[in-house]
Amino acid sequence: MEKTIKNAGSVWEFVKALIVSVILTLLMVLIFAAVIRFLSIDTKYIAIVNQVIKCLSILLSMLICFTRRPNGWLRGFIFGIAYIAVSFVIFSTFSSQFTFDLQLLNDCVLGGVSGLISGIIVVNVKKEK
Repeated sequence: MEKTIKNAGSVWEFVKALIVSVILTLLMVLIFAAVIRFLSIDTKYIAIVNQVIKCLSILLSMLICFTRRPNGWLRGFIFGIAYIAVSFVIFSTFSSQFTFDLQLLNDCVLGGVSGLISGIIVVNVKKEK
């Protein structure tokens, strides 16, 4: 019974973190779009900033929502890939263009590695509640 409750808590952490990460991503993308609009930044920097936004969203949402300590690296890796999948669906819906290409694979790898590193950071920074 206790294991089921702990698993439900972990799932709830993932769901909360996914919601927070998507909201953070949307806010950061809107801010960056305004910066591009007013400062006329070269388009070659857009892809780099988008990757930084994804990494920051993963790290910040894990810092805000994750409280359980065991296997932070594994939970972070899984969360990073889940975040990429959810954000792919959301942003593809906005653009009404679902394309499965090398960029999506790059995003999955970056999300997994970013989540893994963020998971290690989170379990060493936060105290378990």
